[in-house]
Amino acid sequence: MFFQRQFGTRKPRRRTHASTGCKIRACYPYLQDTVSKLLASFFKEDKTRLGGDATLLMADMLKIFVQEAAVRSLKQAESEDCDQVDIEHFEKILPQLLLDF
Repeated sequence: MFFQRQFGTRKPRRRTHASTGCKIRACYPYLQDTVSKLLASFFKEDKTRLGGDATLLMADMLKIFVQEAAVRSLKQAESEDCDQVDIEHFEKILPQLLLDF
């Protein structure tokens, strides 16, 4: 849902944070290293390399995924008249979230 609005008809912005316009590298310097190490842990061959653009894209995608999960969990909690978001709310929205991404 959010991903379609963000990237559906508009041309996606490269390497910039959507709301502030700052570069991912400048706003979240730790995120690029973390994503790079996470992706590299799944490589089967030592020769496989990950480019800087791919790391930035995955970091941005991961950030959007987590934001969307938080918003959907909050909406689920509100629909059940809860004051706090619990893991059960996240578990209820997770199947559709995974299908959307």
